[in-house]
Amino acid sequence: MIVTSKHIVVFISFSMLALFSSKAQNSPFPYLNLMDEYFTNSSSEDKSIAGLFSEKAAIRTITYTENGSQELNTFSASAFEAELNTLRTDYNLFQEPVVLLSQGYGALETFFCSVHTRLVHKTDGDTIHLRSMQSFQLIINGGWKIHHLTIQNENLWSPISEQLWPKELTHAIGINPRTAPKESSESFDEYDPNKVYNTADVDEKPVYPGQPALFETLLETFDVVLSANNTHTPFTIEIQEDGLAELKYVNDLSGAQIEKAKSFVNSMLIWYPAIKDKASVRCKLIMYIQ
Repeated sequence: MIVTSKHIVVFISFSMLALFSSKAQNSPFPYLNLMDEYFTNSSSEDKSIAGLFSEKAAIRTITYTENGSQELNTFSASAFEAELNTLRTDYNLFQEPVVLLSQGYGALETFFCSVHTRLVHKTDGDTIHLRSMQSFQLIINGGWKIHHLTIQNENLWSPISEQLWPKELTHAIGINPRTAPKESSESFDEYDPNKVYNTADVDEKPVYPGQPALFETLLETFDVVLSANNTHTPFTIEIQEDGLAELKYVNDLSGAQIEKAKSFVNSMLIWYPAIKDKASVRCKLIMYIQ
């Protein structure tokens, strides 16, 4: 395991993840044991994943057809496990996390990770390699449980970035970035990794994880509001493609306000990033602090 920066953990291989957690049963980070158990159980025919989810958990899958169309499906934990079992009729399924980004607050923990999936046909051994981004929301509910899981298969017209699929860690996996067809049935603007969108220009705005009350409590704690008034000063944050928040424009703030704004942003969980043309993009949010 390599810690590359705050909130970013890189697991070189699935076996190292299992080794780490097997030695960390009494660790101060029990949610890592849950993540390890999920990937271990989802890669085993004789182990269940349904018990790892909360009672009202929701699993959403986002897949893309060959012509770039998006398909959305939502499952309960038991229905999702039934889908996996149907897949296992013909294939052995193995999931290996590559890069995990983690951030938590109290009884809520979020993970955003790139995942390598192998589907090995039981008859002829042919192997299908898939890359996906998976977003987990963990809560304490009689122990740590997965409350939300979103699985987004790689969009050929917006490949997973090298930060989340680093060559120095993934060359041994034997799967390179997939090559998109020359033409898509849908038109997309040319992707600019340096562009920061306003909320009015994206298809889906950034969403803070958890119940609305969680974000409302965070706003109240740091005396931040979302609408302009005479007592609060504007500043901006950027929600990056990986969901991490960064403090940006603070020119109108006092020194004390800047420090409070920094603490506010550092206390945030990983957001669900903005979506533009079916891909995650950077997005700017304007807020106001007293």
